[in-house]
Amino acid sequence: MSDKNWISHLLIRIFALPIAFIMLYMIILGGRSDSMGLGLVYAFLALAIIGVLFLSIEAIWLYRKKLLNKFLANIGILSVLLLVLLMLFGGR
Repeated sequence: MSDKNWISHLLIRIFALPIAFIMLYMIILGGRSDSMGLGLVYAFLALAIIGVLFLSIEAIWLYRKKLLNKFLANIGILSVLLLVLLMLFGGR
């Protein structure tokens, strides 16, 4: 395997996050209205949990395959995601 296309690896994950968020939001709403915005909160939390699990497992797999640039890209996305979650739950 080649470790040279880490930029496309990073961009695919960055563009997949909003698409996955929209899909989760539509599934959670199920055709109903979301007047209080709770669907947004649930969709974000579901995406965060799924994202952390997926990126963590993939980071371990990339590290074992010695694809360090892709591994670092995953760790970067994972750290930003965790930082945003900590800021949201911290309330600051």
